[in-house]
Amino acid sequence: LHLSQKKPEDLELLVKMMEKFNKQNQELRFGTFIFGPVVMRTFYYLDEPQVALSTFKNPELERFFDQPISCQLLMCLLYKHQMYSDIRDVYDTIRKKHVDGKIFGSNCLIVVAAACYKENTPESFDYIVTLWKELNAKGYTATRKAITFIAALALNQNRDGAALEILTAIKESRYIATRCLRVLAFAKLNKFMEIIPIFRSSLDYSSPHSQKESYFHDVIEVLENKLEQAQVSKDDELFKLLSDLKQNEHITYT
Repeated sequence: LHLSQKKPEDLELLVKMMEKFNKQNQELRFGTFIFGPVVMRTFYYLDEPQVALSTFKNPELERFFDQPISCQLLMCLLYKHQMYSDIRDVYDTIRKKHVDGKIFGSNCLIVVAAACYKENTPESFDYIVTLWKELNAKGYTATRKAITFIAALALNQNRDGAALEILTAIKESRYIATRCLRVLAFAKLNKFMEIIPIFRSSLDYSSPHSQKESYFHDVIEVLENKLEQAQVSKDDELFKLLSDLKQNEHITYT
């Protein structure tokens, strides 16, 4: 495999070898060695998303790529080429194969959530929220990264209330993305009073081993615009907190 090059004849030979190997009886195979991840790494290295996808769907290679890392490599390659709907199709194939209700690799869920975020359509939003709720019902807790992508997509789709509901699944609030998404959702809903305790907590939080809790400047700009549109008094506590955040360098531009 490490000798394969980005040539049609090499790729064709590789696929034929896999098909032949997969047809062999179990006792004739090379012990317990699993080739799926190695093959997908080869496709990733050669940057061949279409070949990787067609190989994954090849009925002659049933169960050849039934490993989380193989599917993750494929989905990452598809993501690299902005093939977002194909990522959802791959994940659906995985789910159909694993009907015991268990999640098939948490990293795979992160990639599909990221793909839905990049796709940014009502269809992708409905898909990932439905998936997230199904997994929750089965007792699976999604990673913070996956939840962050889902909540950000909800905001992009103007589903601000849904974004706040999704963010409640993140128990740790010390991450900048979590804070900013909450502030953004409350700002879009004109629930400015809910932002005050978030800012207070950031200003009060101090640790010799941690950086200051900061906020992205574009989120602060959205909040300030919403405050202006709502004609909130400059004497409101929120303006003082915003001033303190700026003076104490809690706003980041990176």
